[in-house]
Amino acid sequence: MSRFAPTVLTGDSSGPVLDQELQGTYFVFNNFTINARSSPWLEGWCSVNGVPFLQFQDNKAMPLGDLGKVVNTIKEWTDFTERQNYIAEELRNQILNTEEEADKTMDHHTWQVIMESQYKQGQLSDASWKFIIGGQNFFYFNPVTKRWGAIHDKAIGIMKKWETNTELAMDLARFSKEDSGYYLKEFSKHWKEIPSK
Repeated sequence: MSRFAPTVLTGDSSGPVLDQELQGTYFVFNNFTINARSSPWLEGWCSVNGVPFLQFQDNKAMPLGDLGKVVNTIKEWTDFTERQNYIAEELRNQILNTEEEADKTMDHHTWQVIMESQYKQGQLSDASWKFIIGGQNFFYFNPVTKRWGAIHDKAIGIMKKWETNTELAMDLARFSKEDSGYYLKEFSKHWKEIPSK
């Protein structure tokens, strides 16, 4: 069982409803690059509407730009970075468990995992996880329906192994549907201005 309890938010089945002052459209974007067997094993960054506010390498999180500087001292920043580290560790473990299938497909051990959640007028409208191996789109996960889908023909064997990890699916869905909205709401209380789209 995940050590992270679900974030309690109100809203309909499509996702959480944020504070009313979050008008317009907001994209929360997380980019994980994972080299499961080398160091650093994790590199990545997070952004809101294309403006990066967090960079991470392995278990170290560093604020970026004005948005990052404002929120890196609050409790929610620590919670958010710990949650990200947990998700990254889960992804790394799953990658290590599927390396045999990946070796048959291609000789790369570099995975890029991209998560995006979109909010319109304070409500989650779309979310996705995309899995890229060696620069090629391989498969995706829809956190709303909790379904996996192949993009590349060679991805089916790998994806089938990922489909059996129900805890990972639950955690990816929670991170997209609940955590991203919750932390966007909390960070927005401290940000004077969020770039809008």
